[in-house]
Amino acid sequence: MKPFIYTRLLLLIALLFAGAGLAAQQQETEPNNSIMTADTVQLGGEFSGMLSDDSDRDFVTFFVPRPGVIEASALLNQGIVNAELSLFDASPPVGTGLDLNVSNQESAGVVSLAYLICVPGYYVLRIRRGSGGTANMSPYTLLVELNESDQHECNQNNNTATPITAGQTVTGAVYPQSQDRDVFKMTVSVAGTFKFRATNIAAGYNMAVEVSGPGLSSNFFRNSFGELSFDLRACQPGTYYFELDRGAGSSPGTTGSYELQIDYYTDDVFECNDDLSSAVTIVDCDTIYASIFPEGDDDYFPFQVLREPITLLSAT
Repeated sequence: MKPFIYTRLLLLIALLFAGAGLAAQQQETEPNNSIMTADTVQLGGEFSGMLSDDSDRDFVTFFVPRPGVIEASALLNQGIVNAELSLFDASPPVGTGLDLNVSNQESAGVVSLAYLICVPGYYVLRIRRGSGGTANMSPYTLLVELNESDQHECNQNNNTATPITAGQTVTGAVYPQSQDRDVFKMTVSVAGTFKFRATNIAAGYNMAVEVSGPGLSSNFFRNSFGELSFDLRACQPGTYYFELDRGAGSSPGTTGSYELQIDYYTDDVFECNDDLSSAVTIVDCDTIYASIFPEGDDDYFPFQVLREPITLLSAT
């Protein structure tokens, strides 16, 4: 079972038995068996209803003001052997909503779903009995919340990439829903070296990183210690994109949380002199301050000998 299901179940139970001082629980209003007649609920509010038979279904609508992950959980109070939640886009024309996600009850008396929403607007949830449901009257308590823990959503491609600066620390998450990925971009004006470091990578999340930019395309994968780091030279000025995705072997229900920092070093003013065609010419008695980075870097320095001296080369 997904980890957030346990959290929502405990929260729902707490709401059911909480003492005085909490807002009254919202009750369903029949008929609410279509998108057009859906009950309106507030995000974070508690809603209770009843499924009277196998043909009954209840719809609730809510407004999503900002991008985030909708997390809906229904506590099946008694009698329901199996139930089903579906999420619809209620954008006009109303009544032709797109079926975005379906989740069946897994266990422990709760059915839940989570879905990444990138476009603010009205959405609709439907709850109904699943196969094997009881013939009894079946009450339930529904909770709908907006998870905004990743402040950079929805940055899923180069067109919506989040701009960052060198040395900036970013906290984010790649959700298992909706084929989520996070894309960040950085613009550089001179050649240099990116130093990428992702830490506190969630257990069960194998981070895959693709870097693209002027004359560059590389892939990197998380190691087994909850961290991923690499150096990558950028030989041309321009905008570079870092796409964080779910790598092979990631746990299906794991939210891929992480912390990210990308530095950009321009200490080696001779980059990119990694072959004879791009070598930097030096003259007698030049002192050169440069760097050899671990990602396949070479530095070439040609010089011309005009006579037959004793030549000494030293590197420190």
